[in-house]
Amino acid sequence: GADVVQQATEYISGNEGFRSAAYPDPIHGNRRPTIGFGTTRNRMVDAYLQGQGLDPNQVFSIGGGVNITRQQAEDMRDIYVQHSLNQMSNRDDTPWFRDLPPEAQVVMLDMSFNLGANFRFPNMFNALQQGDFNRAADEILNSQYAGQVSNRARRNAEAMRALAGQGQ
Repeated sequence: GADVVQQATEYISGNEGFRSAAYPDPIHGNRRPTIGFGTTRNRMVDAYLQGQGLDPNQVFSIGGGVNITRQQAEDMRDIYVQHSLNQMSNRDDTPWFRDLPPEAQVVMLDMSFNLGANFRFPNMFNALQQGDFNRAADEILNSQYAGQVSNRARRNAEAMRALAGQGQ
């Protein structure tokens, strides 16, 4: 658990990059302000920011908001990754998640971070459940997701293919 969270937070940070001020989400634009390492607003993030003495409305205000520190961005990312891990571990459609190799769990947490904790990817889920990492990689690349975040999708597919090469 903790090891996967650590790997996932580093992987996500590399995929997202850091920004201290709110910016429009690359896909949803101003409808979904984003900050830090690609964190969007939710109840957990709001509670964290309020605990830091910050107004979430100001933090997520694009073009006139309050900047956050790198540490605050890391904290918000970590809260979300831990939430995603809990979600993936307890979803009805992913009971096999914890049995995956850590690298596959990291890819799924990255996708969860990017697409939302309840993301649906039934063909990839089916491939993973069967241990078919090459097909899981194909499903990532043959998706609307890959059209939206091509480099990230390619990295995630490469991570899945590397597992196929290990004969797991």
